[in-house]
Amino acid sequence: MNFFENNSFKKWCWIELIGFDNTSKDFGVQDFIDRAGFTPDGVSLLISWLGFVFEHEGLEAEKKLNDGECSYVGHRFCPERERQPWTNYQLKGLVDALHSHGVKVYISFFNYCSFKEDDGTVFVDPFHKEHPEVREKGSAGTYISTHMLKRLSDGTYYEDVLQERTVKTLVDYNFDGIQIADGISSPRLTIPSSFEYDDILLQFEEATGIKIPEGIDVKEYVKENCYLEYTDFCTKRWNEFFTKFYKRLEDAGKTAHFNSAWTTCAIDSIYRYGVDYRGVRDAGAKSCIIEDVSGAVTVLAKEYNGFLMTDEERRRIHYWFLSKLMVNRATLKGVDILPIANVHDNMEQWGVYEHLRTYMMMSTACNMNTLIYTKDGCKPLIDGPLYCLCDSLKASDWDYIRNVWNTAYTENAYGNAGVTLVWSDKIIDAELNALYSSRRPTTTHILTELMYGATPVNAVVRVEDIEYMPKPFGVYSGALLIINPDLYDKAEFERIKATGRDIFAITLPDCVPEGFNVIVEEKNSFGGIVLASNKKQERKTVENNAEYSFDSKKDNEPLDALWTHALAHKPYSNDFWIECGNAIQVLSGAPSIDRDLITEHGVHRRVCKYICTQTTDESRCRVILLNDDYWYNLPNVTFDKKIKNATCITKYKGYEVHMGEKSVSTLVPIKSAEIIDVEFK
Repeated sequence: MNFFENNSFKKWCWIELIGFDNTSKDFGVQDFIDRAGFTPDGVSLLISWLGFVFEHEGLEAEKKLNDGECSYVGHRFCPERERQPWTNYQLKGLVDALHSHGVKVYISFFNYCSFKEDDGTVFVDPFHKEHPEVREKGSAGTYISTHMLKRLSDGTYYEDVLQERTVKTLVDYNFDGIQIADGISSPRLTIPSSFEYDDILLQFEEATGIKIPEGIDVKEYVKENCYLEYTDFCTKRWNEFFTKFYKRLEDAGKTAHFNSAWTTCAIDSIYRYGVDYRGVRDAGAKSCIIEDVSGAVTVLAKEYNGFLMTDEERRRIHYWFLSKLMVNRATLKGVDILPIANVHDNMEQWGVYEHLRTYMMMSTACNMNTLIYTKDGCKPLIDGPLYCLCDSLKASDWDYIRNVWNTAYTENAYGNAGVTLVWSDKIIDAELNALYSSRRPTTTHILTELMYGATPVNAVVRVEDIEYMPKPFGVYSGALLIINPDLYDKAEFERIKATGRDIFAITLPDCVPEGFNVIVEEKNSFGGIVLASNKKQERKTVENNAEYSFDSKKDNEPLDALWTHALAHKPYSNDFWIECGNAIQVLSGAPSIDRDLITEHGVHRRVCKYICTQTTDESRCRVILLNDDYWYNLPNVTFDKKIKNATCITKYKGYEVHMGEKSVSTLVPIKSAEIIDVEFK
């Protein structure tokens, strides 16, 4: 059974109205499905701005939609057609046509309250023109976007007005639900860039009793005196927002996806935006769109990113997003995870399919072969993709996309070689405090560095689900990885140790757990770090001469903690993470990948990485070889068993894989992955 035959995975499409054809009898729905080669479980229509629900008065009369609703903020062309003028009746007809094929239909819009018309005139919808007090503000002044948590001048909560109007719109058009998208599911501006002495701060003062002096720099005052109290206030307000929204939707028979907060993980989302995924989960979330835009961000220009990335930063992006996906999957227990699958965006002018097609295989293979263990067994991190965006795709384009997902899916996965990250919700608060007080690296930061250093850590398990992990089998050893163990709840850490499994821990030198041995240590001027284990190996010491200084209370994050830039952390060396990867490969019994290093601008790095998925047949496993570079590489993976046969399923039939007695190798394309099925003797 391939991916598209497996109905346990959901397949959703995010698309603008410009992707359909209102001159066609069925609005182009049958043509869209024929080209895709599958019937989506759902479609999210990107209407793009708040005016759609605020100007909706019912369907008693036909009404022309605004240009900003007929395409993403009104852009005039996509490769397939010019923007068409739609009416509300035609939109209702499109919803009906999609329903006739069994496709669920959601709407999605951002927190924009204006858009530019073709002549350059800025159009603001009447409600937001009358209520400028709900606009977001930052260092650049008043924005074109709104803040969900503000109050109107009469004291009414803006969220109540928005949610009630949204539900009415959903009911009238017979939408199945809503994708709570960018700026609606979290603020558009980060906490450090959005301090303003108005309603949000007044709400903070009312809720906490903390008074912010007038006539001072509010941003600096909060940062120095009450930043964590402020984030706590924000998370409580966002929890209220979601609790009310889900209740209103449920009462109307509607459902929702919510977008993660600007690509952030469960810890960064609080620090940067004040959104706690645990609270959203507990408020009633059933489905989350994880903003995985690693493919697009890897190649975006400085003008998009807000900063010029180095090659080192660009190569890390894939692992940065994968680490966030792992932590978010573990945190959002019981919630369907649908990551954005980058295709293209003809308004924002990026195209992973057009310009970095090879990366589709790298991203998809990793998302489908990084696993989570629960009482229901072993499964991929994700419950299926949200293809973003889906206009202007020909049948041949969809053929390629479907082939990527079918090839990347491992039907009979048993477990991953290497180590499994252990996760607890309780670690979030402890790491948040440690990040603010001492810039101690968080789990996702450390995971990123470990994976970039070629550590095989491509599975995660919640503490309470450890007992459901499979027993060691084939190349799967069942070893565990604990990050910052001293920040764990004591009872939870004892539960981890009681498993009797091999355990590896990344921790501070003076926080090594009792009975653990230091395997790798880094010595530096700003506080060392070690890899420790309940296994023994000769200690490896790394010297790091880097200088570092950052004070959360005085210094500013790059771009005020905007999601495109990693938060400031202590600069532990590449050499330390590489040595951790070497040690874990050896001691966990995982396959080993080439140890050759490249030195670039004085920095060492490992060329290629891998994921190794053990199947339910002990004599077989699957190896995904990853190439971070923008040129071909030829990695070699060695097992501790003799190989009978190896087949590269991402290359043409009959392609000969390089085989040694215990090793396999193949040429991996630019920024991509190759998948080899290995059979042992």
